[in-house]
Amino acid sequence: MSGVLDNVTGLLEGWGGWATEKIMGVINQFFPPEKRAELIEKLKEFTVKHPKVTVCLQVIPFSMHNS
Repeated sequence: MSGVLDNVTGLLEGWGGWATEKIMGVINQFFPPEKRAELIEKLKEFTVKHPKVTVCLQVIPFSMHNS
């Protein structure tokens, strides 16, 4: 039984790695790592300058889901 579980786990890990590589390849086409880092820095600056807006943006999706 343990051997079967190990085989299934190995297959899932292999598929997960393959899927991650494909997704990252697509993301890198649209947002290269340099652009992503720049965007993340801008988002960090925004969150520091506008904390109230940041909190609202984080809360709104959850409040809509519970409606």
